[in-house]
Amino acid sequence: MDAICNHVLTHRKSSRVNLAFLASPSDIYLRSRKSRDMSVKRYKDRETWVKVIEKVSAGAYCKPNITGPLIQDKEFDVVDASVPQQGPNYLLAKRIQQWRAIVARSKGIRVSINIAPASATESVTKNPVLRAAYAGVSFFPPTEVFHPTTTNSVMAAALIRDIFDEDSPSNPSKKLEHPLLLISEGAWHGGLWTTAVSNKSSAVVSAGLGFVKEKSQYLKLGAALGTGYLLMRKIKSKL
Repeated sequence: MDAICNHVLTHRKSSRVNLAFLASPSDIYLRSRKSRDMSVKRYKDRETWVKVIEKVSAGAYCKPNITGPLIQDKEFDVVDASVPQQGPNYLLAKRIQQWRAIVARSKGIRVSINIAPASATESVTKNPVLRAAYAGVSFFPPTEVFHPTTTNSVMAAALIRDIFDEDSPSNPSKKLEHPLLLISEGAWHGGLWTTAVSNKSSAVVSAGLGFVKEKSQYLKLGAALGTGYLLMRKIKSKL
């Protein structure tokens, strides 16, 4: 994909070319101080069961959603919403995508690269592990998984804005405080930047909780049948 982008940019005039990408929410980005502060507050107010998991796992799970110090005059920090289970190739592909977008914009190309939230697409819901993880994100507010039609509509609107709005960060003439704001400004991260714990330290927990949540109806049915069976045995013993 990057080779195609490079070929088109090399052989066509910049006035005739626009680049457009959809960025993944599970990646590493520049985050505003306001979002960071919201995350810090939620971590301080986190529920007891989250504290227990963090302590029992020796900090491996449910770690605070803070990667490092504030930068750029203390207005931003780096948020790591990546998931190690996605593998190094995935992260490398995303680095290339971001690099291409930033380099193209620096050369006068209008570039639309917006972060789309986690969406319950067919490919995701077919995978039992991913489906369970998505079902469990509600335990870590305000993280949310969206319906694909909702995501498609909003991202289409964002693309149209990037093409026609001169005040959009996609416009190479607009000055940005930091090159990565091309991606971060207006990000629809689905709560991954402002939730209490980091995505990589909560993904496994989300999957476990989601699995229980999905199977809860069967557990309730089993409990009801078991209770009914015991009652029937008790009644029969008295007859």
